[in-house]
Amino acid sequence: MRMNMRTRKDLLLDLLACRGSVIKNQKKLSVFGYDTEEPVVIAKSHDIESVLSKCIDGFLSVSDIEEWANAIEFRDDIDFENEQLKEFVFELANPEINGAINVERLLEIVENLQKVGVIK
Repeated sequence: MRMNMRTRKDLLLDLLACRGSVIKNQKKLSVFGYDTEEPVVIAKSHDIESVLSKCIDGFLSVSDIEEWANAIEFRDDIDFENEQLKEFVFELANPEINGAINVERLLEIVENLQKVGVIK
């Protein structure tokens, strides 16, 4: 057995924070299966804001954000702190339905989350 085996929670936290490649994180998570009885991690407002800020600041592309949102949107092992976060992730994961994603839209999302008190 390898000593550096990462736990499901560790890998989910990497995925949620968009640390490393989304595809590689998903592949590593595939050994755990998809379905769980209970969420393993909770996506909190600061997690979502942090990833959006990485794109706003130019460290991630808009396509990275879409790929990330798709990866976390319907995972049984990730829950959301509140409904607004879940709705914004849905919006980001589905630009063909909800409209194109760009830095201006990401700034609006952050501003809206601040207005409703989801993030500070």
